[in-house]
Amino acid sequence: AWFKADSFSGLSDDGRIISKSNSSAEDDHYWMLSTVEVTDGIKYTRLRARLKTGVETDTLIATSGNLEINKWYHGVLLYNGTALKLYLNGQNVGSMLRTGLVSVNDNIPVTIGINPNGLHEWYGLIDEVAIWNKSLTDQEIFDLYYLSAQKYYWKGEVNDQTSSVESKTYQFDLGFSYNFPKVNINIPVDKSIINTTNVIINATV
Repeated sequence: AWFKADSFSGLSDDGRIISKSNSSAEDDHYWMLSTVEVTDGIKYTRLRARLKTGVETDTLIATSGNLEINKWYHGVLLYNGTALKLYLNGQNVGSMLRTGLVSVNDNIPVTIGINPNGLHEWYGLIDEVAIWNKSLTDQEIFDLYYLSAQKYYWKGEVNDQTSSVESKTYQFDLGFSYNFPKVNINIPVDKSIINTTNVIINATV
């Protein structure tokens, strides 16, 4: 999920991004992604995850990645059968060993931006929430963040039906100003058809 907090003070330091729970108690959470205030000489806010396997719920707090208000972040909670992990902007920021099947309960709802019992409301914005039916790899999570952050990859190819050549791959960001890479390929001859009414270009996106 993408999230941006308006405040981390008071009750909003414990806001839920997404939660499946029937109370605020740790053991009543089936799984959850939230933020939490941590004090270690100074106060800061980090990602937190909870997951129930069997009858026990574990809590994982990120060991790095201090969060700021009014800034967009991409957060991921991952469980792969051997470990519970947290990711912030494509990078692993916390993990703990964990085994067992994820506990299920169809009577407990899933809520976004608040706990199902109406507490721990999120003050800010949440976007593009996704629940996957498989465990993602580190690379998939990294790619998911960068693609969602509007970072794209582009390359050109020319084919004359006998031979072909490719340009190198370019990375560029889509934002308010577009700065697309310029590529010139002279050999083989480009077979795109250009006339006054249309342009036919072979392309793969």
